[in-house]
Amino acid sequence: MKGTYVWLAILVVIAGVKLYNYSAEPSVPTATPEIPVINTYTPIQTSGNLILPSNSYNSTYYTDDDYEYNYRTGYSGDYSYNYSAEGYGNDSGEYVYGDVDTEGKYGEGYLYDEDGNEIYVETEWVDYGVLEATDEYGNTYELEVD
Repeated sequence: MKGTYVWLAILVVIAGVKLYNYSAEPSVPTATPEIPVINTYTPIQTSGNLILPSNSYNSTYYTDDDYEYNYRTGYSGDYSYNYSAEGYGNDSGEYVYGDVDTEGKYGEGYLYDEDGNEIYVETEWVDYGVLEATDEYGNTYELEVD
């Protein structure tokens, strides 16, 4: 009989603890925590194109002086590179210079002749540091990247 009272006492204590836990009010924060501002960068405006600086958390703009390209954008395995290039027309021998963007083996960009005329070209890598560019009239240029 004594064992029954002990078990009964244990059940009452357990029920009381569970009842106490359910009746306690949950703690609610009184103030909303301040969310830090992460996006604190100033975009760089260059000749009409918006370029995000490399310190931007969502930017993939990257420069490295050890390589020939001016800058690189994109994600691992899917980069786009910008190069300064110069060379001569294969047929005319005229000197041209400018910037080209490449992705993989192919690219495009604008070259300028000695008179300052703008020439849109599509490019293809033909050797290490050497691009072959073709303009809209079929003229070809051999360019070396700087």
